Amino acid sequence: FGVCMVTTGPGAPNVITPVTGAWIESVPMLVISGQVKRPDLLAGRPLRQGGVQEVDIIPMVKSVTKYAVTVDDPMQIRYHLERALYEMKTGRNGPVWLDIPLDVQASTVDPKKLPFFAIPPTPAPAIDDACQRLTALIAEAKRPLLLAGHGVRLSGAAKEFAALAERLQIPVAMTWNALDLLPWEHPLCVGRPGVVALRAANFAVQNCDLLISIGCRLDNIITAYNPKGFARAAKKAVIDVDANEIAKLDMEIDLSVVADAK
Repeated sequence: FGVCMVTTGPGAPNVITPVTGAWIESVPMLVISGQVKRPDLLAGRPLRQGGVQEVDIIPMVKSVTKYAVTVDDPMQIRYHLERALYEMKTGRNGPVWLDIPLDVQASTVDPKKLPFFAIPPTPAPAIDDACQRLTALIAEAKRPLLLAGHGVRLSGAAKEFAALAERLQIPVAMTWNALDLLPWEHPLCVGRPGVVALRAANFAVQNCDLLISIGCRLDNIITAYNPKGFARAAKKAVIDVDANEIAKLDMEIDLSVVADAK
């Protein structure tokens, strides 16, 4: 995962744009920002700034992070760090942010006495039945097509995906961030579909009879702002780690699987 360390004031707001990109693209990222001393913090006061170059950054980044907090107790640093790393890599990946005041940074702690974050149990997704149903759909299809998104690489399944495509001998369309999952000259590669794309991939999407989308959020760029007409004659199987991304789709889905691509 990516790590970014910035100061308060001018530094912290500068990283909001890349954090937003990581949020949208599901990229794990840890941001550690400096902050003014705890006695100088705004702490809800009706001022625009308290300490020198202070920016109350956490409220600004709450909506584009999975976990964002000001560490106001040195004894809680282990808890916040462990929880941030857990949230960052659990389910749909994304950025997290720890804001650390200057006097907290300078504190002395006994590592043996630091409370830890207890990882909650996470049930494994039940995918056996879905795999059997998908296998049946593939067996019935005459023109199946795999659509691979960036989630394939984020889940660590790039090699497995390429091997799967070759084993099944199913053509592959890839989104912008997934273009290197197969070499461009690979016989199964049909390119990138969507608004800004060559014709071959869009012809493949619109004429397939089974579309298997893996790790792709099927945004408007891919569906050309016409989700109901996307893969118009195809049965659709959508595999996504985020159930909300599947629920948003304004199209008929024959098989939906909430799980990471791997």
